[in-house]
Amino acid sequence: QEAPKAVKTRLVSQEQTIRRWASGAESERESSSSGVVGWLVMLFVFAVVIPVINQGTRSNHSSGPSFSDMERLRIERQLANPRGQDGLSGGHWRDLDEDEQVSRVARLLLLNPKYEERLRELGIDPDDLRDGTNPVAVLGTLSEFGQDSNQWQRGQSASLERRGNLAKSQGKLSEAAQLFGESLEIRQRLVDSDPTNTTWQRDLAMIFARLGILEREQGNPTDAYRYFNQWRDVSQRLVDSEPENAVWLNDLGSAFHNLGNVTAEQGDLPRATEFLRESIDLMRQLVESDPGNTTWQRSLSLPLDALSDVTKVQRDLTEATQLANESLDIARRLTESDPNNRQWQHDLALSLERLGELAKIQGNVPEAA
Repeated sequence: QEAPKAVKTRLVSQEQTIRRWASGAESERESSSSGVVGWLVMLFVFAVVIPVINQGTRSNHSSGPSFSDMERLRIERQLANPRGQDGLSGGHWRDLDEDEQVSRVARLLLLNPKYEERLRELGIDPDDLRDGTNPVAVLGTLSEFGQDSNQWQRGQSASLERRGNLAKSQGKLSEAAQLFGESLEIRQRLVDSDPTNTTWQRDLAMIFARLGILEREQGNPTDAYRYFNQWRDVSQRLVDSEPENAVWLNDLGSAFHNLGNVTAEQGDLPRATEFLRESIDLMRQLVESDPGNTTWQRSLSLPLDALSDVTKVQRDLTEATQLANESLDIARRLTESDPNNRQWQHDLALSLERLGELAKIQGNVPEAA
């Protein structure tokens, strides 16, 4: 990539092109100050952003996606009259250093909905730009990979997963299911093309997890069980290939935990107990290997709570209380290590409530109080 000053020298040869384009947009620009801003923005688009976007077309990646002149023209026309959006106005714009100006210009590309969709088609999540990722760096990767490349497909599947998470957080569960499903199709194809690629296998396991949790939340335990079972199967293969991998062990333990929850909801308590004990055994292994890891400690507390609830229903109140007390000990340690962690405070409150209910059932009223 050329240095900004070197790039700007090439503007001389583009002067007539700029003037022709500007004359067509003149009526859209406001007079005086906004016109100056428009020229400043246009200058940076031609000088820095567009050369970065086009760098892939100058490379050997001829199969990669490229941006047509008409696409760029629409973006440039949008940028020519920002009307003060994103702080691009008057002296404030001139006070910014060059890197920040370029950054803001690149983010303004997202003002064009068609361009945003184009980003998604190319496997770039526009939220990455909004969340502060260097937009020039992200946009500069658009031509690096062809749409048929595995890297591009993996990026596309990750974008679909993030969009599914967003839709789910907004209560758009049908849309989330569709997006997760599209991500699943891509990841399954990648795994089928190279079953030895453990990165792709874990990607596949995680989308099974997303779908299982979504189906469970929608009250579809049969479908949830199917996805959780697939999550478990993929994670088991990964652990078998590398038994000491803590992340994969946690994935497998979480899969068993979720299988236990959904099976308990279906009324199969003996089977739920088996799944939850498997989860607890795996999580204990993680905690023993790294006692100071708070993530593993909390991961252990979750199946302990779930099995406590199952054994309570089975009227094994002694074991239910033992499990709940072990979970309470973890919650207390975590809360003491970080009193400001709201999640751990919430866990502590639930553990105390669970023990209170067990004490009440057993007639230990003072303890329950």
